Amino acid sequence: MVDAKEEFSLVPGGPLYQVLPRTGLIRPPFGNVGWRIGVLTGLAWLPLLPLAILGRRFAGGVQVPFLYDFEVHARLLFALPLMILAELVVYIRMRTIRARFLERQIITESSRPAFDAVVASAMRLRNSVSIETAFLLILLLAGRFIWRQALALHSESWYATLTSSGPSETLAGY
Repeated sequence: MVDAKEEFSLVPGGPLYQVLPRTGLIRPPFGNVGWRIGVLTGLAWLPLLPLAILGRRFAGGVQVPFLYDFEVHARLLFALPLMILAELVVYIRMRTIRARFLERQIITESSRPAFDAVVASAMRLRNSVSIETAFLLILLLAGRFIWRQALALHSESWYATLTSSGPSETLAGY
């Protein structure tokens, strides 16, 4: 049996990860990856489809309709599944890295306490409720501003109508 210290990974931990097994989206450590990709991708992309249709912005009516916004489709249907899959790859690669460092004597006996302290610190940060809460607050408070300034199109699209006071989001853009 492998010592818990030998099982070093930055992925499975933290409050959000602890919720995922309870929802059935994940079987520890990373089972149901295909199911999770499908569910999370569907939750991100599928609601936009009827909202764009209801707003009459699915295939026309604006400069960039939903059907032709390839950037959104690439992010939600390609990049998001790849990021979820990357968690599995990182988990597999990182599990043995600590043991390999020690095995290959990259970490010497004299530097091992400092190395163990760094690993313990990383694990504490990974499992920190306050860090995850801070990230969530940053996302909620600054995410919309950053998206509007750096990522949003500054033209009529399926998610926003241009007005004299700036872009006004449609139901799909909210």
